[in-house]
Amino acid sequence: MSTKYALYNTSIFHNLKVLHEGKCTNPTKCSIQICTYIYQPVCAGDSADLPQTFPNLCTLENYNCANDKWLEVLYDGECREKGHCSTIVCPEDYTPVCAGDSTSPLTTFNNTCELEKHNCLEGTDLTVIWEGACDSPPTCPKVCSADYKPVCAKDCDNHMLTFSNLCMLESYNCCHENSK
Repeated sequence: MSTKYALYNTSIFHNLKVLHEGKCTNPTKCSIQICTYIYQPVCAGDSADLPQTFPNLCTLENYNCANDKWLEVLYDGECREKGHCSTIVCPEDYTPVCAGDSTSPLTTFNNTCELEKHNCLEGTDLTVIWEGACDSPPTCPKVCSADYKPVCAKDCDNHMLTFSNLCMLESYNCCHENSK
């Protein structure tokens, strides 16, 4: 089960989130890709559309391209009905994560499973802001490697910005956290 990470700041690019690996591309110039038949389902949605299951990430990207949509992966696996949420059993290990979104206060969850169960039960889309409790924010990364593994980030208004790697994005968000 993968965890979606959101990285927040208050600069001109608000609430930057990783959109995908690689450089940002103009969404109006997307192209349909040839997808494999490997079944690695993802549940995707946005605030306007109900979550839906796609056979794999490639088919989701093709759907977004063909329909001029910005559906995001909510979690790996098939979309679950709300009734299924109460049957999710999380481990008792304490590996806290601080989660939130642009409209709710930050909340500490015992682990990522507890966060995903909360999202399932409440129909929310809280995302991990940082690993650890909310009352102990991480320090900003001072030095990032020069590895070029570009990530495309976007804010809630769909402004996109390419960073050389995830560390650079984290550093940008952390350093711009208090600027207005």
